[in-house]
Amino acid sequence: MDGVISVAANSFPKKFSDMVNYCLKSDFKNAKAINDGLMDGYDLLFAENNPAGVKAALAALGLIKNYLRLPLVPLSEKLDSKLKVYLNK
Repeated sequence: MDGVISVAANSFPKKFSDMVNYCLKSDFKNAKAINDGLMDGYDLLFAENNPAGVKAALAALGLIKNYLRLPLVPLSEKLDSKLKVYLNK
């Protein structure tokens, strides 16, 4: 069995799945191109704290409510806005 465990995969499921499938086919050129395209997204997800980034992304995609319990806090408004812009492109 081959696969990957990834927090980021929840935020970018199609692209991440494509990337993993390219790797499983040893097509590392296309896999790297996808990964390179996701680098800014990875940075945004983990810039402040985990799991706030992925929860904000999933909320922006309409999949969950963005609720965290203390001591965790939501992303700052500035980072949340940047993440939403990234997800919409």
